Amino acid sequence: MKSSSALVVFVTQKVGMRDGVKVLTFVAQWGIVARKLRREPTWPEFCAYWKESRATYFRSMKLHRRVWPEDKTPQRVWNWVESQVPHSQSVDDLASAMALVRAS
Repeated sequence: MKSSSALVVFVTQKVGMRDGVKVLTFVAQWGIVARKLRREPTWPEFCAYWKESRATYFRSMKLHRRVWPEDKTPQRVWNWVESQVPHSQSVDDLASAMALVRAS
C-alpha cells in the first residue's frame, strides 16, 4: 500500500491531481489490455479494446511522457504496478473497476 501511495504522490507532483488521475488511469487501462493479451499491446490493439480514437491514445501517451519522458509506452510502469497487484485479481475485475471509474 505504501509504494502505491508513493506512486500517486510522485505522479501528482509531476503533473497535478487532474492530469495525474489521467496518467494513472492510462497505465491501468494499458495493464488491463496487456494482461488480456499476455504481452505489451500495440496502440491499435489498445484503441480497439477501449474503443478510443488514435488521437485520444496519443494524447494519453503525451501526458504519460510528461511524467516518464524516457518511456515509449506505459509497459515499464505497468510491470511495476502489476508486481503490486495480487495475481488472483482477474482481468475482468480490473476492467469492471475501470469501467466504473470512466463512468463517473
